[in-house]
Formats: sequence, structure tokens, C-alpha cells
Amino acid sequence: MRYSILIPAYKGNFFKECLESVFSQTYQDFEVIVLNDCSPDALESIISKFPDKRLRYYANDRNVGAVDVVDNWNKLLSYAKGEFVVCMGDDDKLSPDFLESYNKLMEIYPGLDLYHARTEIIDEKSECINIQADRPEWESAFAMLWNNIMRHRLQFIGDFLFRTSTLRAKGGFFKLPLAWASDCVSALIAASDKGCANLHHPTFFYRSNPYSITSSKNISLKVKALYCFEDWVRNFISTTPVTGLDVKYKILISNGLDHRIEHDVRFMIADDLKNNGNVIFWLKNKKRYRVSVSTILVSLVMAIGLKINNL
Repeated sequence: MRYSILIPAYKGNFFKECLESVFSQTYQDFEVIVLNDCSPDALESIISKFPDKRLRYYANDRNVGAVDVVDNWNKLLSYAKGEFVVCMGDDDKLSPDFLESYNKLMEIYPGLDLYHARTEIIDEKSECINIQADRPEWESAFAMLWNNIMRHRLQFIGDFLFRTSTLRAKGGFFKLPLAWASDCVSALIAASDKGCANLHHPTFFYRSNPYSITSSKNISLKVKALYCFEDWVRNFISTTPVTGLDVKYKILISNGLDHRIEHDVRFMIADDLKNNGNVIFWLKNKKRYRVSVSTILVSLVMAIGLKINNL
């Protein structure tokens, strides 16, 4: 088996459209593994519309939920028989040449543990509302990390194709609350030895909608995940050998990491304060979530500014 397409499923809204795009692939050597996380929607009735032997369906006994969604990713990984795996959302889509394009990229860059598909962001009507910036044809893990931290690069877990054996050997998908930055860390771990090759034309379609985990308003867990991500990055850049241009990337990342994390935390807390006014919560729990009083106050000023702008 060449490819395993992993789909942790909960929402039924776009699930049929998702599966239609998978089974429309021009390259046919793949399997599809669906894991139902105790959905209230009729996912099984949608599954029944795809009587294909390549489709394997599993269901959890209890709901894992958005906070621990990476557990579902890794459960799906344990079922995979393919040489490579991609983990996509139940509302995302693939272009018909998604897998075929990866095959062509591997002919140019054989033997890597990570490949990346350029992504379009689509809305609930499947219309394009944004597109990822183009990436170099090949880049090191440190170049990826520099782009993520210093240039706010946009990416999702479904963008990446992982070599299954490497992903398993390195502990599977990296778990963070709400999978916040789990895509980034998982990709960096996979790319740490050989780098990542990138497709230039969009073949993956990430759906932005109010039902996605990305849209979750659980700000405190996102803040917690961000600081865990910071800890991981500091360990990664201090323990991973570098040469050439990566030496400069390492310095830039080290110098800019604090500012980037603080920037993101302030905006997250400001969004929470604007919508919920939870100043007391943040002050009481500042140690638990590793935020300073000054960060909370700056976020409060930002939240007031956002409210004024919305009047």
C-alpha cells in the first residue's frame, strides 16, 4: 500500500464532500481510514454511500474530543498500512491529483520523510478565500521553523505527507492541547534529518468554518499549548546539530522566539477579553498559564481598542 489517508471524523456537515474528493484521486493505490469520535451526526449513513474495499471504518467507545484530538490521529496512525500517511479533517478536500502530485515530487526528492502540499483555504461553499504562500522546492527543518516563527507561515496538519515508519519511530503525531501547533512540531520532527520537499500548486483544501477546532474559543488551552510549543522549540534548537545557513536560522529563531510567542499570547487573551471580559480569570490563573500581569494589561488595552473599532 502506497498511501494511507487518515480521517478523524466528528462533523457530518462536509464529510460526504470530503470522501468524494478522496475517492476521486487519479492515483489509486491508497486506503482510507475513518475514525468516528462518537459523532452525533449520521456518519455511518454517509460511509455507506462509499462501498469501496479501500475504506476502513472504526468508531471510538467514548468521545475523545477536541482537546485530545491528537490521540485520534495516533490511533489512526496505528491502523495505517501505507508507506506514507496524510491526516486530513472531515471537512477538508483533496484535488484529484493530490496523490499523483506527491508521486512526481518523490521522483525529484526520493527518500525524504516529509513532503508538503500547497493549500487553499476554502469557505463553507468551497470557494477559495486564501492561499498559502509558495515555498521553496526543498527546505531544512530550521528553515521551516524560521518561516513559521518569524514570518507567521500558515499551515495545517493535512498539508503534510509523512513517511509512516519515521512518524511511528519518532513517537507519532506530537500531542498538544487542541492540536495547537501539533502540526508544526510533528512536521519539524519528521523533517529534522532530511528536510521537506514542497509542491508549488495547491492540491489540499482546508475548510475554514465555525465548526473547526481552529475556531475553538478555548483560549486558555491555546495559550498553554503555545508555551509548550516554545519549550519544545528551545529544546529543538539547542540539541539539533546545524551547519551552513541553518546556523543563521538558529540564531534568528533564538532571538525572535520570545517576541513571537508573546505577540500571539497577547492577541489570544485580547480576543478572550473582548468577547468574555475574563480579566479576573487571567489574573487569578496567571501562574497556571505562565502569563505576566503586564501581558494581561496589554491584552486588556488591545481588547478595548478592538471593541472601540467594532462600534
